[in-house]
Amino acid sequence: MSADARTGSRRRRLALAAALATLATALFAGVGFSAPASATSVEIAFDFGTVLPGEVRTAEQTFDTPVMAAVADADLIASMPSDLGTFAGEVCTGTADCVAFDALPGRILPAGSHVVRVTLVVADTVSQGARLSSTWRLSLVERTNSLVETGSAAQFGTAAAALLALGAGVLLLAAVSRRRGERS
Repeated sequence: MSADARTGSRRRRLALAAALATLATALFAGVGFSAPASATSVEIAFDFGTVLPGEVRTAEQTFDTPVMAAVADADLIASMPSDLGTFAGEVCTGTADCVAFDALPGRILPAGSHVVRVTLVVADTVSQGARLSSTWRLSLVERTNSLVETGSAAQFGTAAAALLALGAGVLLLAAVSRRRGERS
């Protein structure tokens, strides 16, 4: 084998090794170090006390989110039997920006104070002196730079970088091969 052939072969091996090392490093960084964000639950309890048949009551409570958060889940977790009345809940982030509980998943709550408003409509069949209450839960996931921090964005970015590095290695190999072909 001539000296030029050995040099070209060595360059191809080095380029391939560099591309594979870059790919392995990028994948390791993306998979090994991207920690998923954990959900935080906020539970809000309402005690409507003693109610009368056919009565309508509304109650509000405030909760704070220190950072922007995505609503992963929102539900009524404890209530009275449905034949005693119905509940409707909503979360308000401003004076007029209110969203019903069942439409909250996927919504973004800005950092700050929020109001949970619950309306109870007592059934006409409820005996006088009944006590009614409910508990509502929001599961929130912190958001930063408009991307939910689940690790998937970081993995996508590192995989894209790895593919670019691999493509650069392939182009380098093609250039070396082309140069070798011109010398022959």
